[in-house]
Amino acid sequence: MADERLLDEPDNSAMLLPPMGRAWAQRWFVYLAFFFPALAGFLFGYDIGAASGAVNSVNELVGLSSIMKSLLTSSSLIGATVGSIAVFWLGEPLGRRREILTGATLYVLGSALSAISPNGIILYSALVGRAIYGLGIAFSMHAAPVYISEMSPSDIRGQLVSAKEGFIVFGIMAGFSVSAACQVTKLARYVLV
Repeated sequence: MADERLLDEPDNSAMLLPPMGRAWAQRWFVYLAFFFPALAGFLFGYDIGAASGAVNSVNELVGLSSIMKSLLTSSSLIGATVGSIAVFWLGEPLGRRREILTGATLYVLGSALSAISPNGIILYSALVGRAIYGLGIAFSMHAAPVYISEMSPSDIRGQLVSAKEGFIVFGIMAGFSVSAACQVTKLARYVLV
């Protein structure tokens, strides 16, 4: 008789977890899905932080005019502006997930172009690479807040969207830190990556 009662009772082993552990166990996919758009925010912040050190480093290598310094600094923002106009029409047909994946692809392409360029054309490849990186910023930053809010449960939605903004600030700090380290170690071209 005791054996029959054990078979009829539901398995409450999940209830043995502490309340926070249970929430994590039930929402692990939400936190994982949050991480990738937040990483795009980190890369956006990194670009902001690293731009000033990158211009100084490239200036030491090539010798830039003030116009070229301005172009190198703002080329990612030019790409982001053009990308924002494009994503206005492309965003909805692509969907949030594909928008973030497109942004990630553009991040990789722009970074690779900036990093592996031959020394003779480092300036021009850095300009084009940063503009492509800026297109990635536009796609990622357009989709990330909406994607996070659409996939998050209502009780943690605001927390996750705000945490993405924290990733941007952390990226700015990391960009300045890497820029300072590259100034000291003379690894100028890799600040742009």
